[in-house]
Amino acid sequence: MLCERICICILVGIFMGPAFSAELHVPAQYADLQDAISDASDGDVVIVAPGTYTGSFNFLGKAITVQSTAPDDDAVRDATILRNMEGTCVRFQSGEKASSVLTGLRIIVGGISCTASSPSIVGNRLDRGGIVCSQSSASIVNNLFTPVSSTQYTITCSGSAVTIEGNTIYGNKLAGYEQLGAIGIDGGIPGAPTVISRNTIIGIQGKYGIYVQDWSYGLSVIITGNEILKSGADAFWAIQTLRTEHCLIAGNIVADNRGYGVFDSSWRSSTFFGNIVMGNSGRGLVLDGSMEQPILVQDNRVSDNSGTGIFCIYAKYPIIISNDIFGNMNFGMEVNEALHGGILSCNIIAGNGSGGWGGGALIVNSYISFLGNTVVGNEAAVGGGGLEVSGVAVAVANNIFWDNRAPVGRSIWVRASRPHPQTHVSYSSVASGSDELLLEGSAILGPGNIDVDPLFVDPGHWDDAGTPDDTSDDVFIPGDYHLLPGSPCIDAGTNDVDNPDTPETETLPDTDIAGIPRVIDGDLDGVATVDIGAYEYLPGDLNHDGKVNVLDLLLVRNSLGRDPASSIEARKADVNADGAVNVEDLIMVRGRLAR
Repeated sequence: MLCERICICILVGIFMGPAFSAELHVPAQYADLQDAISDASDGDVVIVAPGTYTGSFNFLGKAITVQSTAPDDDAVRDATILRNMEGTCVRFQSGEKASSVLTGLRIIVGGISCTASSPSIVGNRLDRGGIVCSQSSASIVNNLFTPVSSTQYTITCSGSAVTIEGNTIYGNKLAGYEQLGAIGIDGGIPGAPTVISRNTIIGIQGKYGIYVQDWSYGLSVIITGNEILKSGADAFWAIQTLRTEHCLIAGNIVADNRGYGVFDSSWRSSTFFGNIVMGNSGRGLVLDGSMEQPILVQDNRVSDNSGTGIFCIYAKYPIIISNDIFGNMNFGMEVNEALHGGILSCNIIAGNGSGGWGGGALIVNSYISFLGNTVVGNEAAVGGGGLEVSGVAVAVANNIFWDNRAPVGRSIWVRASRPHPQTHVSYSSVASGSDELLLEGSAILGPGNIDVDPLFVDPGHWDDAGTPDDTSDDVFIPGDYHLLPGSPCIDAGTNDVDNPDTPETETLPDTDIAGIPRVIDGDLDGVATVDIGAYEYLPGDLNHDGKVNVLDLLLVRNSLGRDPASSIEARKADVNADGAVNVEDLIMVRGRLAR
């Protein structure tokens, strides 16, 4: 009986043959595209020849592909046109999944809608129309959007596991609040994260570049590798992750927009990692909301914004570490009302300005640990050129303050400090004169402070714009804030920086701004103590790549016999800081190879 069944199955397979998908050609076989879709079966491919096809086209729940004759050829795509002057052009509304594919076509007017369906929309061009998805996990990948005339976003979705990747979106032409912008994620369904990745968004004239709003579902959002550039008068990249479980924003470029760079109002947690936020006509990064969990801002470049570089208010425990913050016109960083603690550490804060106080950093009514930062070349019109503290700050330690400008408190101005806990300034490189350091109220100048040149590789400089008698037009040109051999900041900090209000949390970071381990025995005295400033000094690492190897030996050899004062390279090559580049430096680097 078993053999008989096997034979029957083999014979059936032979006579039926394998299942092949069919190709249905428009207009060669079907004059009307919708007729071809209606006749197609799951797995079939509907191939549309160049031409213009008018109407409303519905996938009818089928797992089919509708494509041009050459989906990867832009010229063929642009010549294969679907349009509907009276409404939506392409509809997915019958539970379509990823196997329902629309690719290589040009949709002029009408756009695409997905309702309770999750198709794949890949490599199309949409003119004067967008994509609207509701209760969807659609994949919207590698499409080109020219200016849209709708009153919503170019792409708008609600759902979970939405993928919006590799699209190029040129600006909406209508300005005003009703013209919202490029990508909008509104609400969500619990499940896999929504991913917005590698999109290029240029010249949005509406309110937002990317907008994420979740009122109730705990949407998880990953936003990586996007470029949001040159948006119009009311256009800024706005991320509102209300009640979200997690929002990761990483590796994006947000530049030259006429509004905020990034706005986040989060009630749970967000991570901002490795972004470039620069040249925006407003604040660079805004963190605004009663966040229930710590928020992490790390390894970002926030520069040349006309407002504050990083503005944080009402955050429960902000962690702002290892960022480059420079050239912002209204504070480099402001933290306000962080009453549950937080860490500002290993940041380079350089060349920022303020029309009031706190040019580099402003801390207001916040229990913050300000640790291991390099604060250089900032300027304030009133006071606190490097750092201004008002209200509460727990610890100011292991920082470098150098070449900041202000009428009073050029480095630090602590004013109206509350008696408990007191503001402590300790183990920092800061000038002690009253013009540099102004401590009011109960603030305390603690132990370990030094008042000497920190010896940067390149300290940067003020450019007087050809008017040395007029400081109002001066601009600070940032330098290289690695420490040279022999810097007084090497091993001069304190490893004991626990926040007394949160003793279970060690606030000394594991690494410096470049990712080098934070505590190294930099002066080779047998005791590893953290350096003052954002960089940890690794003896023998001349090229600052985090290891001592043959490249460093070559750099020393190339400077042998040179006066260390003659060049930056020679100063770095004087590894033992004895005033000469010689064989002793070679021997020292060789002895530390592979460290």
